[in-house]
Amino acid sequence: MTTTAHLEVIGLTPVHIEGLAFLGVCGLADLMKWSAAQREAFLGVDVGKRVNRFLKGERTKMIQKYIPGRVIGARMDLDAPLNEPAEAEVVLGELLPQSWPSCGAAPPLT
Repeated sequence: MTTTAHLEVIGLTPVHIEGLAFLGVCGLADLMKWSAAQREAFLGVDVGKRVNRFLKGERTKMIQKYIPGRVIGARMDLDAPLNEPAEAEVVLGELLPQSWPSCGAAPPLT
């Protein structure tokens, strides 16, 4: 997955995402640096306007509004302290799906 793949959620097609990656856009923060006119020119008027509305605060049900102070947590009581990175990976693999169900299995730590 590229660093810009998350932009698909706001309506960009894989072609848009590939073009942005080619230009060095690493994510939404880089796209926000462009003017509204630049986004519309590059992405097309329809998609560009939708992205501009999103950046001004319009949200869909797919993307939830940020709620400050919200904490996602999970707990696991261990018999002994963790001493090796592989042990932490196993614990995170168990806790992450419980605390954030949409994430599925935890990716391997590197």
